[in-house]
Amino acid sequence: MVDLIIGWTVFVLLWALGLLVLVDVGRWLVLRLQARRN
Repeated sequence: MVDLIIGWTVFVLLWALGLLVLVDVGRWLVLRLQARRN
């Protein structure tokens, strides 16, 4: 039972981290595109 809780906690943390990275990369790409356009 404890293994299941730890497994889910790690899964959720990794998912949240991946989401943050995706948002960060997306923001960086938008800035790059805007800079290129100007």
